[in-house]
Amino acid sequence: MADTAMLDVGKPALEVPADAGIERATGENRQAPQAGFADSLVAGHAPVKRRNRKQSEAMKKLDRLGIEWYCEQIISGENMTSVARAAGVSNSALYRWLQADTRRANASREAREYSAEAFVDKAEQAILGAASKLDLLKARELAFHYRWKASKIAPRDFGDRLQPAGDVTVRDELEELEGARRLAFVLARASVALKQQKADGK
Repeated sequence: MADTAMLDVGKPALEVPADAGIERATGENRQAPQAGFADSLVAGHAPVKRRNRKQSEAMKKLDRLGIEWYCEQIISGENMTSVARAAGVSNSALYRWLQADTRRANASREAREYSAEAFVDKAEQAILGAASKLDLLKARELAFHYRWKASKIAPRDFGDRLQPAGDVTVRDELEELEGARRLAFVLARASVALKQQKADGK
């Protein structure tokens, strides 16, 4: 009888000729991984590892500075961008650090409310520090801008107009844009007036 391979599957044996071209599951038939395959997998995880390491370093920096340092910066009138820059971390890293701990999140919210007082103080100082009519013109606009920022931070204390949306308070972006436009316009006009004064004085 010709050389045959017997398959036992619980049914009458089926004779399969050995030369029928069916490959046997031997080590010779299994394909070996391509060269560098494992290296490519490791390389694919490298950016993730670097990002995680960077985030961990940012958290350690902020832990060393502490929530008290952060609150002092905010209360003095700094914003999150300037605080993040001073700490040497990204805005997103600072936000994650604040939200990762309930105590830090609450302290941050309270510090932001207190910072409204800092903007009101800046408004008063701008008016009191004006030495001329031109300075007073600029100071009034700066004072308006500072008070407007204070009203956005602490609307109950400084009478901000709010637009209710369920339980969420939505910032009036058009009002913000108008305030910035007005400030830029007046400062530009004051700069032109100052140049004219210097030209007339020659």
